[in-house]
Amino acid sequence: MAKKIPTYDIPESERKVTPFQILQLHNYKGYASNIPHRHNYFELFLFEKGSGVHEIDFIETEIKPLSVHVVCPGQVHYLRRSPDSAGIVIIFTKDFYFLPQQMNPVVDEFPFLTGIGNTTIEPGEVVFNSLLEIVQLMKKELNGEGVDSSQILRNYLSIILLQLKRAYSVSTDVISDSRSKNYQVFEQFRKLLDVNYITVRLVKQYADMLHVSPENLNALSKQVAGKTASALIDERVILEAKRLLLFSENSVKEVAYFLEFNDPSYFNKYFKKITGLTPESYRKSRLNPDL
Repeated sequence: MAKKIPTYDIPESERKVTPFQILQLHNYKGYASNIPHRHNYFELFLFEKGSGVHEIDFIETEIKPLSVHVVCPGQVHYLRRSPDSAGIVIIFTKDFYFLPQQMNPVVDEFPFLTGIGNTTIEPGEVVFNSLLEIVQLMKKELNGEGVDSSQILRNYLSIILLQLKRAYSVSTDVISDSRSKNYQVFEQFRKLLDVNYITVRLVKQYADMLHVSPENLNALSKQVAGKTASALIDERVILEAKRLLLFSENSVKEVAYFLEFNDPSYFNKYFKKITGLTPESYRKSRLNPDL
């Protein structure tokens, strides 16, 4: 399916392409950030001042001073900020931080790096300023490029992520013990859902994969995410439908077939039941909001 939405690789620095970079928000002009796009890397936006709107996967978030916005690979987002906005953008690839032997445990450790749910964190002034201090240490390491520089940068990044995790846990309903059995099962469900949402749509199918009952999967999903497993399945399907409706030139029927709805009329009913609009109405309301 042909898509209009651009996907950006990690930008080139003045010296070379590196899997970890620190950019000034107001200086970076690598692309039009106010047009919907996605990246194949993570971004941590540390907003020091300014205002505006940051939309991430169709959720609009107000830009506030001393806030951190997280954008994961593949998420569609755009940034419309005031001219006086200032801050730091930390960008890094999955391969840079998530070493093969630790990838799954580390991803489970930080729920805000999954691309699901709340991706905005307000850590408070003291913590935010400590993050900026770590950024300065990172800049020195980047400029020096000494022995074990990559590992030192990963360690600095770990401290930032752990600080954000602490603030995130306080500001959301995520259970504090991320290694509890329920949380681990939910994380497995989330990963299975992200891979199989087009072809697997029933709670029972995911429950069978996880060796739990559908009732237990719905219950633990509600405990961890505040929503049933069935609701999360619908949300993931609708998210991809919205992406395709807005960022492709395909007809509603073609979008329905791509998402493996064999009956386009059922896709229309399904979409309207969840969003309140038909797919065509949703597309027109977003692309032509003044009509």
